Amino acid sequence: MALPDPYWEAPKVLGVDDFATRRGQHYGTVLIDCETRKPLALLPGRDARTLATWLREHPGIEVICRDRAGSYAEGARAGASQAVQVADRFHLWQNLGTAVEQCVRWHAVCLRSPGSGLGELPDIEPPSAREMSPIEARIRERHAIVHALLHKGHGIREIARELHMGGNTVRRCARAATPEELLGGRQQPRSSQLDPYKSHLDKRWAEGCTNAIQLHSELQDLGYRGSYQIISDYPRPRRRRRIRVVGPAPPGLRQVTGWIMRHPDRLSESEGKQLTEVLTRCPELEAAHRLVRSFAAILTTRTGQHLKDWVFSARAEELPGLHSFATGMEKDSSPRGPCIA
Repeated sequence: MALPDPYWEAPKVLGVDDFATRRGQHYGTVLIDCETRKPLALLPGRDARTLATWLREHPGIEVICRDRAGSYAEGARAGASQAVQVADRFHLWQNLGTAVEQCVRWHAVCLRSPGSGLGELPDIEPPSAREMSPIEARIRERHAIVHALLHKGHGIREIARELHMGGNTVRRCARAATPEELLGGRQQPRSSQLDPYKSHLDKRWAEGCTNAIQLHSELQDLGYRGSYQIISDYPRPRRRRRIRVVGPAPPGLRQVTGWIMRHPDRLSESEGKQLTEVLTRCPELEAAHRLVRSFAAILTTRTGQHLKDWVFSARAEELPGLHSFATGMEKDSSPRGPCIA
């Protein structure tokens, strides 16, 4: 720390960017020699006056490569009016990503596919209606439902989430080929006060009466003094259930933004497929993706002469997020503004 700073001469190409000593509260300005990639100075604050003062003290700078902050543009004009201001590609791409994310947020409804909502599966066949305990009936019903959903292609987590069951419980049901594997050691059903009335319940069920409240009232007239819950549990194995399972969650805003901003060759097969589905459902995001790819070509080939055409194309689309970015680009490409490097 006691050694003096190494000697350097005023660079021809100066890089200007901000840095945070405490994010969100205290910032400074870092100056870099873009040819040697060595830092030259750290300035307190990131205002135009501080940058302009440093530039006047170090004449000879020909190119200033900066981020797109207005204060740096003003400081560069005031301190080195002869220098050409250049917008570096990193900050341009970063600003474009922010604009694209805003576009995706405006069209977030397009991220959910029509089939990603609640989907109803066919009726689940109930277990046989032979006499069994409520616990056995519940286990058999659970086993039938889980295997029916697995057969439809749903995953363990989806089934557990929709049926409000633990993941391990669903896995045990999935591993058991038959309900009997889950019923090992279960005792036979004990006699109950409902036994004398089961024949009546079976008859009424066969006639189409499945309302447990009505059945309870009828049995009370016949002398039944037990609880309603016993009657409600008795026909459970015969009931048919319709299960709705939530499909996979749609991709998030930042996830879709990343897919749009990334080079198509760097997307996995699954990511590319999901992005294609989203763009097919949303013409606006398809237009945003097309504009991003054309802007990437301009940055890669450094053909800034095509920026005016790009700005015109961006404003022709219904994309407010890109409109503001295009307006800023138009200001930056003015005679006193920066070009692209």
